[in-house]
Amino acid sequence: MNDYIAFSAYFGAALTLIIYVVSFRISDRIGHPLANPILICLALLIGALLIFDIDYDAYNQSARYITYLLTPATVCLALPLYRQIQKLREYPLAIVAGILTGVAVNALCVLAVALVFQLGHYDFVTLIPKSVTGAVGMPLAEELGLDKKGGCILSYNGGKIVDCRTGETLVEKTLDPALVPELCDFAAAQDIAILTYNREGIVCERDKDEWANKECFTTKLPMIHVDDLASYVNYPVCKMLITLDPARRDAVCAAGQQQFAGRADLYPSSPFFIEAVPLGVAKDGSLAELLRRMGLTRENLMACGDGLNDRSMIAYAGVGVAMQNAEQPVKDCADYVTTADNNHDGVAEAVEKFILRED
Repeated sequence: MNDYIAFSAYFGAALTLIIYVVSFRISDRIGHPLANPILICLALLIGALLIFDIDYDAYNQSARYITYLLTPATVCLALPLYRQIQKLREYPLAIVAGILTGVAVNALCVLAVALVFQLGHYDFVTLIPKSVTGAVGMPLAEELGLDKKGGCILSYNGGKIVDCRTGETLVEKTLDPALVPELCDFAAAQDIAILTYNREGIVCERDKDEWANKECFTTKLPMIHVDDLASYVNYPVCKMLITLDPARRDAVCAAGQQQFAGRADLYPSSPFFIEAVPLGVAKDGSLAELLRRMGLTRENLMACGDGLNDRSMIAYAGVGVAMQNAEQPVKDCADYVTTADNNHDGVAEAVEKFILRED
């Protein structure tokens, strides 16, 4: 049932809207100030999820379309505010005091909830008071300033595209849920580690594995140990990552490509990584979709990379750039190879040469 809900376009949204209408009717019948329809809605929604054993992530995936209404709803608030403009002018201090008190109480409540339920950093940050139209949980985008200047993040080998300014997921392609346990069994049979991701970090059974921890180092995400990854993953997965000794990569990748042919794509992305992604997912296709949405062409694109799974986008881009540390097949399909590697401003070298240059 959770799989059906997660991949349903309307179930979560319909459930939420129905409960919302019911909550308002209950509130009207009770007629007491404490019978807030939003509180009633939350209680009924939580109860429905618990009674029918609906996983929150599955519900959230199906209800995400409601978030698209946040921006127009916020804009619509301007109308009643404008109608009450005279009262706003008469009580400025009371309004400011009310806002500050609300923010303080909200922050203290979030802190209390985080302490009581021992919430992780991600959940704590997403509960902190913020603009409802702001992007949530995108620290990398914020560090790069993409949430203010505008831009998109393409992740999971191109399987997911997120608008950093709005937080909206533009494209998301996920693995067939039935493939997750099969991929875990494949890794176990090969005696190698396999991992995936959740909202807090990297999830893996072999949390001490040398190669798995390289992904933690690269992404700056914490390692989360689980006893049974296949049972733990009950949410949509865009990518699973196999980590292993470089000497075994090609043989294991060939075996995986044979076993999952026609159902998923397996790519070597580094000497010690093999990525398992939905069939047809690749960085060139993801970039082509983003360019289409932006009204641009491949001639407007420069792509930089150092991994084997970067070859498609480097070959596709108007200017394809390989880092100095890239494997030879990556360099072979590039228009330019930097003199610096990816840890020593190789991308900056490409930006200065092809974007900031003065013709």
